[in-house]
Amino acid sequence: MTDTAELAREREERLRMIRDSAASLVPPDGDLGRVRRLRFSEPGVDRAAWAEVCAMGWPGLRLGEELGGSGLGMAEYAALLEELGRGLLPEPLIEASLVAPLLPDAEREALLAGEKLVLPAGIAYDEGAMLPQLRDGKLHGEVGHVALGAAADAWLVACDGGLALVERGAEGLRLSQEPTQDGGHLARLRFDATPARALAAPPAALDEAALACAAYLVGLMDAAFER
Repeated sequence: MTDTAELAREREERLRMIRDSAASLVPPDGDLGRVRRLRFSEPGVDRAAWAEVCAMGWPGLRLGEELGGSGLGMAEYAALLEELGRGLLPEPLIEASLVAPLLPDAEREALLAGEKLVLPAGIAYDEGAMLPQLRDGKLHGEVGHVALGAAADAWLVACDGGLALVERGAEGLRLSQEPTQDGGHLARLRFDATPARALAAPPAALDEAALACAAYLVGLMDAAFER
């Protein structure tokens, strides 16, 4: 019984530390000045803030230590996202955390270090959606509704063969974007024989991303209710 109580105290302390770590980017007083200044700006991501997100180890919080992450559980991840939701953190933490375990070693290390921002494109599409086609290392087709897609250095694109990694500036790539009401944007990627690196099909990682989004929204709603 004592061991159980001690484990519970350790977990509670770990959750408190995770929540406290959010204060560096989400002021306890609820100041949204940084978020407001970033609205409707391009590319829509503050790279200095993103570097701080990565320095805190947040994109790798759920990754195993063997992959360069912290290996913490969903409780810690949800607690962090709830706090970040209270401050409307605009940086694409959930998206980066989704792609981190799917990337090759070098790209994953660059993502976790804040040196390269890789975002998902089309990974959450419904089954039966028209996905780009990968043929002989070239991608054909398009993907829309890529949140903050214009801020990425590369995209992990869902295609008919699984996943394809496309670098910004690749030949045959066209990017357009449209603003969203919250001050961000959605990008559309069009591929015309665009060089791409084929990767394995994604595991069932969307459930964790959905839970993270839910935790973020709970924090947002709590803050709105308090105001």
